[in-house]
Amino acid sequence: MRILRILLLILFLASSVFFGVDQYLSYRDQDKDAPIISCNEDVLHLSVKATDEDLLKGVSAQDERDGDVTKTLVVAGKSNFIEEGVIRVDYAAFDSHNNVGKYSRKVIYDDYHSPRFSSKKPLVLRSESTYDFSFLEAEDVLDGDISNKIKILSDAYTTASSAEYPVVLEVTNNHGDVEKLNVVMDVLTSSEYNRQYPALSDYILYLPVGGEVNYEEYIAGIRQGNRMLDFEDTDFTAEEIMISDYVDYFHEGTYHVVFSLPYSGKITTETKMVVIVTEDY
Repeated sequence: MRILRILLLILFLASSVFFGVDQYLSYRDQDKDAPIISCNEDVLHLSVKATDEDLLKGVSAQDERDGDVTKTLVVAGKSNFIEEGVIRVDYAAFDSHNNVGKYSRKVIYDDYHSPRFSSKKPLVLRSESTYDFSFLEAEDVLDGDISNKIKILSDAYTTASSAEYPVVLEVTNNHGDVEKLNVVMDVLTSSEYNRQYPALSDYILYLPVGGEVNYEEYIAGIRQGNRMLDFEDTDFTAEEIMISDYVDYFHEGTYHVVFSLPYSGKITTETKMVVIVTEDY
C-alpha cells in the first residue's frame, strides 16, 4: 500500500513537471509581435476619384515569423478633414496568429473643392403657399449627391405678398466640410407667378476667378407657372431676352446675372442666375 502511494506521488510530480514545461514552451513560442507596416511616402497626394486600392499603393507589411504579409493590408479607416482636402488614413495588417499591425498617414486630395449647390428650377417661391425648397441640390466630389443634407437657414418670413426673401443654404459632407451660400429668393404673387419668364438650364453657376462664360447658352425657353415652354410655343424668341451681367470675374464673391423679357406693355419679367466666383474651383 505504501509503495502504491509512493508511485502515485511520483506520477503526480512527473505530470506536474511535464505540464509546467509544456506551458513554459507554449508561452515561449507564443507569437505576440504584430506585423510592421511601412510605406515609401508618409504623405500621399491623390485625386478625389482615388479608390482604396490607390490608397494602398506603396504600402507593405512584414511579420517577424510569417514574412511578407502585404496581402493582408486593408484600409481600416478614414478620418474627417484635418484641414480642407486632407484626411488621415488608417491601415491594418494581420499575421497568422491574428496579431494586428497598424499605421496612419496623411492623404491630400489635390483636386478637392467644397460641396456645391445647384438648381434646375428658378429660385422663385409662390406667396400664400408653403415654401418648398426640395428643388435645390448639392453635389460633393467625394460623397456624390448630398442634396438630402441641405439645410435652409433663415429668419421668420411672411408669404402674403411679393418680395425678395434672403436665404442661407448650408450643406455638410461626410468629412465635415460645411459649405454655405447666400441667395435671394423671389417671392411672387399668383398672378406674377403665372406670367412668362426666361427659363434657364441652370440657376446656380460656379466659375473660377478670371473665368469666362457665354450666358446665352443657358437660355432654355420660357417658364410660365410650373410649365416649361419651348420658344416655338410662345410669342418670344431667345434673341429678345436681355442679359444684365453684374459679375466681377476677378474677385471671389456671389453675384447675379439677370435675364429680362418684355412680357406685356410696360411689364418686364426677370429671371436671376446666381453666379459664384471662387478660387476653390
